[in-house]
Amino acid sequence: MSRTVILVRHAKTGDGEPDIDRALTPRGHADAAAIGRALAANDVTPDRVVVSPARRAQETWSDAARELPAGAAPAVVEDDRIYDNDEDLLLEIVRETPDDIDTLVLVGHNPSFGGLALRLGSPEVRRDGFPTAACAGFEITGSWAGFEPHAATPYWFVVARA
Repeated sequence: MSRTVILVRHAKTGDGEPDIDRALTPRGHADAAAIGRALAANDVTPDRVVVSPARRAQETWSDAARELPAGAAPAVVEDDRIYDNDEDLLLEIVRETPDDIDTLVLVGHNPSFGGLALRLGSPEVRRDGFPTAACAGFEITGSWAGFEPHAATPYWFVVARA
């Protein structure tokens, strides 16, 4: 069985402290909506969305979800491990995904998202990095629990800009 995992880096933010409360800029809100349009244009229909507790990640997904077709945005699961910014913790989240989920979307931060995209084999990330509002899609086979990075096939990469 083929499954899909999509990594979405939050859109452009302003400065501020504490870090977890940093909000999107007006450009960030526009780019986040462009993320949703890019997902819809590529027929991405998430079954599960796991988002960092950081305000910028929450706002990014909220804006993106409004651009998806009606009923295509499931309830959000918030997970502190995404904010911890560690690739191995992201892999834990993927491996804990229930097997009735076909498409998993993670919304979070660099450097862990760019690092994980590299581990999953994304040639675009090697070339261009993983900027704000970047999305990378990977196909995997087998169960989520048995997922290993070498088993991913990159199929989609976009930097969504309004």
